[in-house]
Amino acid sequence: MMYHYSPSKNMFYPDQMKQVYIDTGTFPADTVEVSDDVWLEFAGNPPPEGRQRAAGSNGLPCWVDIPLPDIDDAR
Repeated sequence: MMYHYSPSKNMFYPDQMKQVYIDTGTFPADTVEVSDDVWLEFAGNPPPEGRQRAAGSNGLPCWVDIPLPDIDDAR
């Protein structure tokens, strides 16, 4: 199955549902097509320990370190 990835939303959209998203005005304009392998790595499995999914500078998903909590938020 083909997927579309939106870097601005950091979300995947299945190609078979694309028209539904378009019809409801919820399909982001910045999506790029990605393979099943990319979807599986970044949405189909848990992230690596201490990492979270983000949009890379190339517009594709990547893993980044989970930021440490702000000390003020911890109080």
